[in-house]
Amino acid sequence: MIRHQICQPSGEFDHWFEGIKMVYSEECDFIFRLKGILEFACQLDNPNGAQSQSTISKSFQHLRSKVSSKNIVFTVCNSPVLIWPNTGFQSSVESLTEASACGDILQCIESDDGGSKKSSKKKDKKKSGPTAVNMELLFEVTEPAGDEALSLIPVSTQQHCVKMPLPLDCTLSVATDESLAIVCTGLVEALNKQLADMERVVLRYRKGSSFLVPQPFHFQLPKPAGLITVIYPAGVPDSQLQAVREDLHRKFKLPCDRPYLRRANAFHFPNAAYKDGYLRNPHIHLNPPNIEDAKVRPYVIK
Repeated sequence: MIRHQICQPSGEFDHWFEGIKMVYSEECDFIFRLKGILEFACQLDNPNGAQSQSTISKSFQHLRSKVSSKNIVFTVCNSPVLIWPNTGFQSSVESLTEASACGDILQCIESDDGGSKKSSKKKDKKKSGPTAVNMELLFEVTEPAGDEALSLIPVSTQQHCVKMPLPLDCTLSVATDESLAIVCTGLVEALNKQLADMERVVLRYRKGSSFLVPQPFHFQLPKPAGLITVIYPAGVPDSQLQAVREDLHRKFKLPCDRPYLRRANAFHFPNAAYKDGYLRNPHIHLNPPNIEDAKVRPYVIK
């Protein structure tokens, strides 16, 4: 939700494809997925003025500085692991260091049955795809007290204050033996890149002080593209994004008779819940028939 209020006194872009990031290849063993919410806020003297674009860009620059600061923290879901990536790599678990292989992090993640995912390597080898490691973005709220005195700046003109949440969703694909330091550095770079992509989408679709929330979507494309991320503006239906999708189809040499890049076809990560409530595979939930010598086989529609 966008919070927009009035504070009383006291385009087109040529780099749309920069909002696309390759995040998966067949050679990777892990997909690290980092999600979090950052609040975008800016004050516009004149929403339609020439200075408004510069003001918006400065607000995004502030957010990029924030994710590059020492206050940023990564937490690994279902585990006690906290990582400070911008402080020379610090971890809340002593066994995890900057030189640790990223696969070692599985030892700290609890499985669905309450145990750890130390799992046998034999089972891991049988897996047909990479393992997804879910992480959340946090920030330390306590900072050293400064000696600077507070200052007040009088504002003599009416300003428009715009606030909205930015749903960050970054991914990084790596091999099992890649170090955790490399993973964290790559995720911080991905955060900065995604904020820059969101800035372009916000500037492209805003109308005065009316902003559309930029939302990232991941799509699995045929070889050699693999998994990509595209940022769409919230509230704009797929029918109005047809020109954007056509450009993407041409870029990745995709056939035009398949809706690869519609929101409904977004990539579903392993173990992630479906939010729409639709049943994908009835064979998983149906009991086998109580018939002698009966066999259950999938029905394939050609």
